[in-house]
Parts: sequence; structure tokens; C-alpha cells
Amino acid sequence: MKKLITILIFFVFLFNGSLLQAKRIKVRGEAEVRIAGITPEEGWIIAKRRARANAVEKACGINIVSSTVVKDGTLIGEYLAAFSKGLIIKEKIVEQKTNWIKNTIPPIPVYKIVIEAEVAIPENRNLMRLFKAELNKYYFLDGEEAQIIITPFNNAYIGIFNITAEDKIVMLYPNPYMPYEMITPGKKYIFPDPDTSVRLKIKTIKGHKKDTEAFFIIGLPGDKKYKNVFDVFKSKNSYQFTEFFKLLFETVDINVITQEFLPYSVEARKAHKLSH
Repeated sequence: MKKLITILIFFVFLFNGSLLQAKRIKVRGEAEVRIAGITPEEGWIIAKRRARANAVEKACGINIVSSTVVKDGTLIGEYLAAFSKGLIIKEKIVEQKTNWIKNTIPPIPVYKIVIEAEVAIPENRNLMRLFKAELNKYYFLDGEEAQIIITPFNNAYIGIFNITAEDKIVMLYPNPYMPYEMITPGKKYIFPDPDTSVRLKIKTIKGHKKDTEAFFIIGLPGDKKYKNVFDVFKSKNSYQFTEFFKLLFETVDINVITQEFLPYSVEARKAHKLSH
């Protein structure tokens, strides 16, 4: 029995270094979205993303995007840069209202949102970068295929996720269709592996002309103790945004993580034809 208790205590401290070495700050984040030609659903998701970035900026004392007012949907991917500085592990909407700019034809809706958030900030982040990642392209037409090219700098175990236009996070790798292996320097890795039958097709949400999404790649040091960390995300097909980062924070020491966001946009083919 004593041996079992010792093992359990070791496990908790191994995978919950975040609880000991991350600062947790409660802040408010706010944003306004003023974009014509989008659905209310899109407007609220864009506003919530920007409000989250604003919360992280306040918690970290940084200024990545100069304004909380969003006027251009193509900028949404840039807000993801804030999430490399801190993770939102709790959030609550405290204000949400729609106004209109009426001196335009047609009037432009204004989606305003305020959230209360708890942000976890790494205190002793490992500065050793494990990899870099890039996409084969950053603008897609509906149905085109994406490839993620990963160049390792050190041995690492990686998880690849998709942050969808519906504000959900889906794990793409590890998956049941491809072998899971440690990546090592001296070789470029392509996901999905062209030698497998897996393909990564990019699509718009039904009824949307254009969507902005992102791939999120997490790297952990190539130590065997990190090999199965991403198994914790196998229990569900998708996670709500804060639910995902809370689970990540509770599972592994965020100080050892290398992470990269790869934002991209996808346009419906009909909308593309109309614009050309």
C-alpha cells in the first residue's frame, strides 16, 4: 500500500508542475466586432476570441494587438499570438450585447463582449525550442488539402490540434490511423504522412462564405514520461476552448511546452467565384 501511494504522489508532481510553477491571474477581457457580411454566430465567436486575447494581454502585461475593436476578419489569426504567452483556464461572459452603426448602408452590427477570465502564465518557461512548424499554404478553397511541415530542433513528442471556426478544439494527432513516434532533429515531418491514406481536407462551415481557423501544435520534451500525455484528449471528439486549456494545464507542466499556432482561412468556392 505504501508503494502505491508513493507512485501516485510521483505521478501528480510529474504531470502537474503547472500547478506549482504557473501564475494564475483573474482579469477581464473585452472586444467589439464591427464586420459586415457575417452571421451573428461568426460575430460572437470572433468577439470572444479577441476578448480572450485581451484578457491574456492584460494578465501578462503585453500588447500584441493594439485595439480591442475588430474591423477585419482576416486579423483573427493574429490574436492567437497572445495565447502563446498564457492559457485561459476559466472564463465567464459577463456582458454581451449587439449595437448597430446606422450611418452606413446597410447598417453594420457591433458585437460587444466582456469576459471574466483566469489566465495561467508560465513562471519558469524552458527557452529550448523543440520544433518549428509551417503550412503548405495559408489560404484554402473549400475541399483543398492542408499539410503541416514540422522541423524538429530537439527530440520531442507532439500533439496536433485544430481550433475550428465553431470555437472547438479537435485532436488530429495522435490518431488511430497513424503510428505515434518521437520526432528527432535532422528530418522534416509532414502531417498527414503522404505514405498513409489520411488526408487533411479544409472546409468551410455550411452557410459560411469564409472561415478563419488554426492548427495548434504542442511539443513536449522527448522523455518517455511525456510519450502518452496526449492520451488524455482521446476521451472526447472535441473540446470547448477553455475546457481544453484547463485540461492541458492540469495534465502537464506548461513551462516545458513548445507551442505553435498556424492560422489559415478557407473560402467557399461559390463565394470565391463571385469575388473574381
